[in-house]
Amino acid sequence: TYIIPHILLDFHKKYPAIKISSYIAYSKVVIGHIAEGNQYDLGIISQPEHAISKYKQMNIEIREITEDPLGVIVGKDHPWANRKSISMSELMKSPMFISNQATTLISYLHHLTGQTIKAENSILLGNLEAVKVAVQSNDGFSILSDFIVREELSKGTVRRINLKGYDLKRKIYFISKKNKKLSNPMEMFVENFVK
Repeated sequence: TYIIPHILLDFHKKYPAIKISSYIAYSKVVIGHIAEGNQYDLGIISQPEHAISKYKQMNIEIREITEDPLGVIVGKDHPWANRKSISMSELMKSPMFISNQATTLISYLHHLTGQTIKAENSILLGNLEAVKVAVQSNDGFSILSDFIVREELSKGTVRRINLKGYDLKRKIYFISKKNKKLSNPMEMFVENFVK
């Protein structure tokens, strides 16, 4: 959600004659639309690297755009706010704010650390803006993309902490239906950003 406007604006500046329209949805929804191949031709998703292999089996072509660095995010007055890092065992004892039930963050943490945030410790809030507000209450944490909390970090309303012993990150990808020819403008759009 937060990187897409920058990608679209950058492309529009280079190619102002090309009309751009977008639809924003959770990654699972975008992947479903692309796999069906009849409503949208191109999607942008952020996923942990380990989760991508299952989508390749869905006849989806995946092209990496960039890394999506993640951090443990807490409010400026949270007891952890001045720490550089936190252990997974400490995270497991605190409420975790999540945006949606389809989030890959909990499975990503389990894949990475072998430990799982219990369902009773996660609080579902419905969207990322609500998660950012909840984090600022200092009553829990979230794991969010640096792109999402850039403004709050610069204002000092939240703090970013590393997960001790782990490099939290996802990757951002273009996805399209395999063997489906993209239009020339769409291909230019993809080629403009793919590594």
